[in-house]
Amino acid sequence: MSYERVQIDGDGQVDAEHVNRIQTNIKRALDDVEQDDRQVKVTFAAASTDTRIYHNLGRPLVGYRVVRASAFVNWKDGSPSSDPTRFFNVQVSAGGVTLTFEVF
Repeated sequence: MSYERVQIDGDGQVDAEHVNRIQTNIKRALDDVEQDDRQVKVTFAAASTDTRIYHNLGRPLVGYRVVRASAFVNWKDGSPSSDPTRFFNVQVSAGGVTLTFEVF
């Protein structure tokens, strides 16, 4: 994938056009990542409770990172999984939020 080059002027100022190009590049990069089969998108029903995230890796999860959130929210690991080859648990600070995880 190629991205449009963004060059900042010598005075260090960034105008709206540059910001828009940067945002477009970031969105395109995230959209590419979301096509990966290592992506898991989950909507959390409630805050401060364990939500199972099924990763489909066929082995214990090594780690994850959040690549997209529908709103500002804090998250943390939940209680240890009873079957780490299938899922992991996460808790969030607000319900109704959707997070997209990259699992590895």
